[in-house]
Amino acid sequence: MVQFAQGITAIQNSFASPDEIANSLYDQLTVNERLSLLDGDIECGTLLFTMGYQGYCRTPIPAGTIKRLGIPGILFTDGPRGITLGNSTAFPCSAARAATFDPALEEQIGIAIGKEARAQGANLYAGVCINLARHPGWGRAQESYGEDPIVLGSMGTSLARGAQEQVMVCVKHYALNSMENMRFTVNVKVDEKTLHEVYLPHFKMVVDTGVEILRDERKFTGFVMSDFFYGLRDGPESLKAGLDIEMPVRQVRAQTLPAALESGQLNMNDIKKSCIRILATELTYYAKIADQSTPSISVVGCVDHRHLARKFAAASMVVLKNDAPAPQEPSLLPLNRASVKKVAVIGKLANSQQTGDWGSSWVRDSHVVSPLSAFYQDTSLITLYNDGSNIRTAVETAKEADVTVVIVGYTGRDEGCEGGNALQDILWGNAEPSGRLPFVIPASEKDLPAWNPDAREVIYDRWWGYQLLNRQKNTPVYSFGFVYEENHEFEPSDSQKLTSHQTINRDDDDSNDHNLSIFKTIASSFKRSNQQPIPMDATNQINYPQQQHQQAVGSMSGSNSNSSNNGNNLQHRSPLLCTKNDRRLFYRQQSVDVSLSIALSGDSPLKYKPNPPVDVPAVVFFRSCGRCGVCCGSGCRCGCGGCCGSGCCFGCGSGLYCGFR
Repeated sequence: MVQFAQGITAIQNSFASPDEIANSLYDQLTVNERLSLLDGDIECGTLLFTMGYQGYCRTPIPAGTIKRLGIPGILFTDGPRGITLGNSTAFPCSAARAATFDPALEEQIGIAIGKEARAQGANLYAGVCINLARHPGWGRAQESYGEDPIVLGSMGTSLARGAQEQVMVCVKHYALNSMENMRFTVNVKVDEKTLHEVYLPHFKMVVDTGVEILRDERKFTGFVMSDFFYGLRDGPESLKAGLDIEMPVRQVRAQTLPAALESGQLNMNDIKKSCIRILATELTYYAKIADQSTPSISVVGCVDHRHLARKFAAASMVVLKNDAPAPQEPSLLPLNRASVKKVAVIGKLANSQQTGDWGSSWVRDSHVVSPLSAFYQDTSLITLYNDGSNIRTAVETAKEADVTVVIVGYTGRDEGCEGGNALQDILWGNAEPSGRLPFVIPASEKDLPAWNPDAREVIYDRWWGYQLLNRQKNTPVYSFGFVYEENHEFEPSDSQKLTSHQTINRDDDDSNDHNLSIFKTIASSFKRSNQQPIPMDATNQINYPQQQHQQAVGSMSGSNSNSSNNGNNLQHRSPLLCTKNDRRLFYRQQSVDVSLSIALSGDSPLKYKPNPPVDVPAVVFFRSCGRCGVCCGSGCRCGCGGCCGSGCCFGCGSGLYCGFR
């Protein structure tokens, strides 16, 4: 009998491949054990009850564990902005991290998340969310990286690469998922050209570091799991289509697969394909980490991870305006400590802990610095607080202060455990506000695509965000990639945008890849206080002559290319790599004209003097709505407390609290 552990040793010593060991293990399994690989290990009612009093995914969720042969199965954890297990580090949300346009920094987040996941017993991390945020009304937009496929793919790839040092990684939600209210019933329609050119490329980017598309064209060799609860409707047909695991519980498949086998609707070959993929992926992972030590539990919420959370929170902040308080005076930011002795802080969100939205992005960090607590910890300041519920008293509070800081927003859960300290870094000039908008801010709701969160059928096209505005020739209030600029001059002015063109044919035999690059030295009087490379936008324009429009497929900053300051000159080389068979370019098309445009830009010239985080006691709130869905008017009666943000897990008025922090 071959045990799982013996198989790992054989793979490490190159005596056998993961597929060979997977087949050997499969042959030893009973029919019931084989079926148990294809869904979660826990009964639906048991998991829902556990989530009711414990919260979502506080411990790893198992699937496919077979103790007889030592098969560990999947030990699932979630969390696009930090691990949902235990009291993990709450990093800024993905939408905020996207504003850094910095894949290298995102990889550090992935490494930290991977360590915290494995230290708490998980082996699979499902927090790489790269769905396109087509409309701000999508309630889970904060879990993803904005509206641009290239940003999604680049940042998602980095997060996955970092986390994979410790755990297996699941990329979600493949691929037309941005309808939360009707997620169980909505039918999303899309034409094949748009699907391949817009909604799939970023998944390909991550998978390279449906299922014919995913397996045959994307060359995917791992396994596919369903979304949680009713992610499938037909157990046998879902298996035939290539969906390997139903998550997170024994639900549809447990009820239908045994009967389908008995009736002949399903055969063992259908089951074997999925089982081999699951076992081979697990074997590959465990062979890779066999010689690595498991991170200590002390890594969870450690000082290094908190420093990283603070650094990312500051780097993600976008300054939209920085006007002078009065004529002939300098811009308001950074604040002058010599003249500011008393600060008024206004708004309920100032006293809110920014640790995640509900469900898969809720991180229960045990130590959170809110904006208000960060002000209180500064003993050189007198801090006045008003929650803003009474405008008259808020105005009176502001009159007493040298400076007023107003904290407003929708949910205010974006900045992570060190958000308060990061805000201090920006306000006082200890960090540079270099964040760039990962989405466009239009002037009117009319500039957004049609949106009905309760629709049962929707059509996805290629027009949203900056694409839609460009098509309609409308000017946004703030454009995609906007970064605050001050005292920036470029000479000559006609060199601010550089473009290189190339026509690529599908049947070119000279090379599998095409590199398009720009190399230019520009005289610049860029007034910048540090020696960091000047950020630049590299926008890849793909021209489809037959359709008479241009498709902008992405923008990344200079951190993704090669730019440097050389005295007063700027040198920049930015490649565009086009794979010969990349369907984003060539879907049913013989050739395309590709251009690479480089636009110069910069950020606010603040002095950069990073300070270490200062630990302060966290403020913990416990609150309950008692009757979820009534006070907020949503009509929801599920009792989760998520729609109204109350934090109540029981809508029955039982008095039980989830411990919202």
